[in-house]
Amino acid sequence: WRDQNIRGIAVPGAPEGMSTAAEIIQYGDYLTGGYSGIGSGYPSAFGYPTPAMDKVYFSPNMAFDFTLIEFGVPVFDPATGQFVPVPLSAAEAEVYWQDQYAGLMNHASQPIIHWPWHDYAPTTGTWDDPSDPTDNSLYSVAMFTNTIAMAFNDNTEFATSADVAQRISSFKDAKLTVSHDGTVITATIDSPAVGKFALDIDTPAGQLIQHVSGWYAYNDDRVFLDQDGGTYVIQLGTTADQITHITALPMRATLLSIQGDGDALSFSFQGEGTVRVVLSQPENQYQIQGADTVEVIDDNTVELHFANFAVHNVALTVSSPLTVFSPNIRINSVNEKLLLARKFDKLRDDKKLKNTFHPKFWRGYTLTL
Repeated sequence: WRDQNIRGIAVPGAPEGMSTAAEIIQYGDYLTGGYSGIGSGYPSAFGYPTPAMDKVYFSPNMAFDFTLIEFGVPVFDPATGQFVPVPLSAAEAEVYWQDQYAGLMNHASQPIIHWPWHDYAPTTGTWDDPSDPTDNSLYSVAMFTNTIAMAFNDNTEFATSADVAQRISSFKDAKLTVSHDGTVITATIDSPAVGKFALDIDTPAGQLIQHVSGWYAYNDDRVFLDQDGGTYVIQLGTTADQITHITALPMRATLLSIQGDGDALSFSFQGEGTVRVVLSQPENQYQIQGADTVEVIDDNTVELHFANFAVHNVALTVSSPLTVFSPNIRINSVNEKLLLARKFDKLRDDKKLKNTFHPKFWRGYTLTL
């Protein structure tokens, strides 16, 4: 979506009716509606308003910042017997959003959360100075950053409306067939654009994905799909096989392709962020190309970091250990001793040869000078 001229439309203020939405949506690639809540709008409606439409509609399911701070939330007034709008403070609005988020997460396994707010709100929130009685900004930066942090720490993916609109379109057009035979699940996905999707496997208690035949992107309960889908034969078991494979992809990433043999691995993806890979061999036996930085998590797990949004081609290959010295080498000449010692120091400090000089490779080898 970053390279495309996508036109998104947002309706301000009060909720619009179906006829109004239909008139507006024809001029954009997607439409996000006005206020929605109990009794108004279409809260949590995401998709096509009618079967005849081909544009995605988003209805907000979290309250607007303006609604909470300047208009107010409905509170029952016993004196009048009616609900009246009562504005909230920034701190109260933050709690209100957190409650809405928790409610949405509790009523769906993987909901879309559409949270609309205005850029002027956090901007004016920066003017708020508690020590200045004349500064009475109604908004605060913290009400936004704390809500974002809450969702991020809950492993929520952040995406633009354009991105999600394209995913909804791809999801609608994808065809999925599944068969189940004992502990083997076979799934076939027919689609040209599912590289941002995963199969969520409802594994029985005590079981996880043991391996996926000929496929190297999955974790305990999800299989990551590449862009053009295909057939995935998923073996369930109690422990995962020690196979080199991707176990986590960055948010918004598109997996384009992947190849492997259980030890070596190569893949291409579009995006930025961190890819986690579990290795079949100790990490010090691998050469890794294509990542900006490599972080070692443990002996069999690495995280590959990619700083920029781009198509990244990555390869992990197993290095063949080098045999430099035979057991019990004996050197008598002083010059030979010095020469060998210098060579040994140089090789020992060479990071490219760290496999050869890893401490565990020393057992049974002696160098007598």
